[in-house]
Amino acid sequence: MARRIVMKFGGTSMASNDARAEAVARVSEHHYQGDSVVVVVSAMGRKGQPYATDTLLALAAIREETGLCGCDLAPRERDAIAACGEDLSAAVLASELIARDLPAISLRSHQAGIITDGVFGNARIAKVETSLIERRLDEGRIVVVTGFQGVSPDGDITTLGRGGSDTSAVALGVALKADLVEIYTDVDGIYSADPKMVPEAIPIPVLPYREAAEMAHGGARVLHPRAAELAERYSLNLRICNTFSRAPGTLLTTAERLTEEGLDARPDRLARAVTSFSPVAQVSVCDERLAEHFDHTVALLEALAEAHLSLDMINVHPDRLIFTLAADRGAEARAIVENAGYSLLSRDLCAKVSLIGGGIHGVPGVVARIARLLACAGVPILQSVDSSMHISVLVACEQEACAVRALHAGFLNST
Repeated sequence: MARRIVMKFGGTSMASNDARAEAVARVSEHHYQGDSVVVVVSAMGRKGQPYATDTLLALAAIREETGLCGCDLAPRERDAIAACGEDLSAAVLASELIARDLPAISLRSHQAGIITDGVFGNARIAKVETSLIERRLDEGRIVVVTGFQGVSPDGDITTLGRGGSDTSAVALGVALKADLVEIYTDVDGIYSADPKMVPEAIPIPVLPYREAAEMAHGGARVLHPRAAELAERYSLNLRICNTFSRAPGTLLTTAERLTEEGLDARPDRLARAVTSFSPVAQVSVCDERLAEHFDHTVALLEALAEAHLSLDMINVHPDRLIFTLAADRGAEARAIVENAGYSLLSRDLCAKVSLIGGGIHGVPGVVARIARLLACAGVPILQSVDSSMHISVLVACEQEACAVRALHAGFLNST
């Protein structure tokens, strides 16, 4: 029976002729099975390669010799430049499919009907108008769509933030009522830890949406957090695959389905994975005025939000506020705090390390075990937060890998 499939190929899958040939082979398999196929693409390659997003942005960097060094790109123009990589990828892959007698056509985000909220650099998809895609699918075409971008209500190109092509694929899958979304990358699915840090890490065959989202928020770079959350909201079948191998990958599904169908090979496992994210900046605001009235803390948080700063690991106390954020936004956060008249302390080179798992909630002694494992590894904890599905600690950047290995050995190798 014919299905509707959305396939997303990341930068490494688009980076070379050989890599794109593998992507073409994957697409052609679905096409010849009679499936209707929409392909979403990222920019080609990684930083330093000619058409990668960072490389394109570097072309527009203001040089010292202009006498204007230090000036920032206007957000609207930065998004217009950043979106070019996906435009190239879509046209190139569609051309290679056509060259192999496959009826492909490329569509840019505005043609594909991806409408965003208009926030430059970190837009959210507001809706997807699928009429043109539906028309092309009805014609028997393979539709290749630019990921990572959309168009604002005013007609401006806006980008979705790093990893946003995953969200593009899932949003299209939801709007098109796809039977399956496949996210193709260069690893065999989602692992219990980053294999570069933990060689003994293993791929996870099936994973509940919520744990996948927690892992993505914690730094697992295989899937964007918004994509996992959107897939969960609409119970969309989602699989993470390797373009370059035939490994089964990781299936994302509901926790209930895992239990009902016996898909979880280790339902008794306390934790599912260890993730990390760096570099992170920590900002500590210590001021007696915060203790005078809670409105001072609220006003400061609102000022940070108005600057579109995404705060993490937030600890609120009567007389102080501690939070983290991506290191490249640290200077903005510090400026807002100082402009509000508060003193602060900050650390710039930190890493967030998280133990993820649905089995953590309500189990006594997990935090004590984490503290003991890190103490034995010589890793001081700078800050911690927890939820029903994760416990995160902040450590120095140079101790990130050591912390990940210690927690993986203590929670995943031993259970």
